[in-house]
Amino acid sequence: MKNLIISTLLVLVLSLVLVACGGSEGGDGKEESKVYGYVTDYDTGEPIGNVHIEFGGEQIQTGLDGYFEFVFMLKKGSYAEYWVTFSKAGYIEKSHSATVRPGDMLRFDEQLEKDPNYNNNEYNNGDNNDRVEEPGEEPAEPTEPINPAEPTEPVNGGY
Repeated sequence: MKNLIISTLLVLVLSLVLVACGGSEGGDGKEESKVYGYVTDYDTGEPIGNVHIEFGGEQIQTGLDGYFEFVFMLKKGSYAEYWVTFSKAGYIEKSHSATVRPGDMLRFDEQLEKDPNYNNNEYNNGDNNDRVEEPGEEPAEPTEPINPAEPTEPVNGGY
């Protein structure tokens, strides 16, 4: 009889502790939310790696497979509105608003279009350092290497 009372009290205490802590959401009344997806090329459908993504002040990059994921906690009963921005050299930047609620798992699959002005001098100095050759295309001629024994001018006046 004594064991039954102790077991019942133990179950009751553990149940109260679990309820007080908010169950699997954690003791602070927050739930995990996730925004995730893939970034692909608009024309080819191929994944785009190393796309810079900003979401609610956080910044990450896609993997080589174009996948990204933001995981964060939101207070139960609340919601948050964010801007999500996708950018990569050679592509047109895109931004969208997103409303996220606790427990949401929002998928954002984004297609980026190539920027037709990217290869002109508005974006680079023509040295081809940012340019990636297309499959089957001949590589660009390398620029003249810097001789480490010679002094060089600081970029932008040293700022």
